[in-house]
Amino acid sequence: MHHSMRSLVPVASVLLVALVLRLFALSGEMGPDSTVYAQYAWNLLHAEFSLDSGSWYAHRLPVFAPVSVVYSIAGVGKTSTSAWPLLVSLLQVAAAFWLGRRLFGTPAGWIAGLVLATLPLDAIEATRLMPDVIFGAFAGIAGALWMAGPSGRRTGLGAGVLLALATVVRPYALLLLPLFVVDAWFVDDRRRMLPWVAAGLAIVVVPLLSVYALETGDPLYRWRVVSSAYSSGVMAEGSAFEFYPRLLT
Repeated sequence: MHHSMRSLVPVASVLLVALVLRLFALSGEMGPDSTVYAQYAWNLLHAEFSLDSGSWYAHRLPVFAPVSVVYSIAGVGKTSTSAWPLLVSLLQVAAAFWLGRRLFGTPAGWIAGLVLATLPLDAIEATRLMPDVIFGAFAGIAGALWMAGPSGRRTGLGAGVLLALATVVRPYALLLLPLFVVDAWFVDDRRRMLPWVAAGLAIVVVPLLSVYALETGDPLYRWRVVSSAYSSGVMAEGSAFEFYPRLLT
């Protein structure tokens, strides 16, 4: 028991550093995007949320759906709004430590964990309700499980579920999938995990498509909304160099 407790000291110390820096950077600032996600979390909590929305913010469910659970427990406020991204950020730091230690030993785990824990931008963004931290954590932990997790069904399922959640936040998370396939070509153990990764993806994607079909009549509605936003033309403020100076005159 003492040995297992001692083995937790390195990762606990890294997480403590990460937590202190993130709490120090906690300003309570609610930018326009964070406010939108917080509003959707409130709407979801009060059964006033609908997937039939043309806003791409409404379709990034992993960003704000857990926040509605926090609101139901701790109430609505800036601190409760920051709790979910903070937790996910700390899990990402722990995953970086674990990946480094699994691949190259404890010193590498220290370096990987401390680098991520002390990145200024990461520490600042970790308490803001934005997709960046959520996406990075889900995609990063999925990659860590794939690269260093014990080969087997649970690891494959976990990596697949996390990859699917990252994809719901930002579709280009799926770029990891061909990398998994190429890597599996060279490593037999990971090749056997590929079907379980696919199953993990299906666990998230199939129910999600079903809910969209019931709510909007189109199972691909979410992807149509997001893709149309990505493919929109240049907005007025980006089409002319003199746009912002003109606003001042």
